[in-house]
Amino acid sequence: MVTRLFGSIAMSAGLIAPLIAVDEVGHENDKSVDFYGSLGLTVAPEIEESASGAGGSSLYKWQDAEDSYGQRLAVGHLICKGGPQGGWNLGVEIAASTTDITPRTYEVGGLSFANTSSSKLRYTTGGALIHFGYQFGSEPEPEEISAFFYIAPFIGGGAAWAQSELGGTSTSENGLGYYVEGGLRFGFALAEKHWVLGFMIDGVVGTSRVKIDFGGSNSSELSLDRLGVGGALFMGYRL
Repeated sequence: MVTRLFGSIAMSAGLIAPLIAVDEVGHENDKSVDFYGSLGLTVAPEIEESASGAGGSSLYKWQDAEDSYGQRLAVGHLICKGGPQGGWNLGVEIAASTTDITPRTYEVGGLSFANTSSSKLRYTTGGALIHFGYQFGSEPEPEEISAFFYIAPFIGGGAAWAQSELGGTSTSENGLGYYVEGGLRFGFALAEKHWVLGFMIDGVVGTSRVKIDFGGSNSSELSLDRLGVGGALFMGYRL
């Protein structure tokens, strides 16, 4: 999964790099600086749990999670620079997401078992990402609305928290780990003198590891892998 992650980023960067040229408004030094907030959806992970205890170890595949998508909240900073033919953009985001990962069934040794617990299990992340790519759009006129598109590979990571239950009991615990992700972002926005409104679509691949200690000799490690498409609406202020 990690190899696919960095392979995808490298390929995307190779496609974008030849396009980086001049900027947006007909002046080489023209630059826009935006601060924004976004609210959207992120694809839910596929989960495997490696559990160990006094009775040995088992591998559980979590299936049919409650949420196909989680909720994602972010604040970001976007800089675009160039001329009429387009130019480069650089963005940074601080983001948090949460997903209900409660499985309806587990698969163990090729057999499926229903999840009879009433507990709700969540997966939560907090971190940052950076993207660099190409943007182009209509030439803005003073006090008028203009439109611009951008496309940019991104990479990010941070802390991850997840919950699981000790097998055969209703005892649930939290664990702390990490996540990394990367992919390709497409964005569209309408901009006025000081306001920006738009949407973004992310093709993302990522992986996460979270270790959970249930006490005694019982512990587990969750592997949470993400592959799919998410999106968000954003609104911001242009300096």
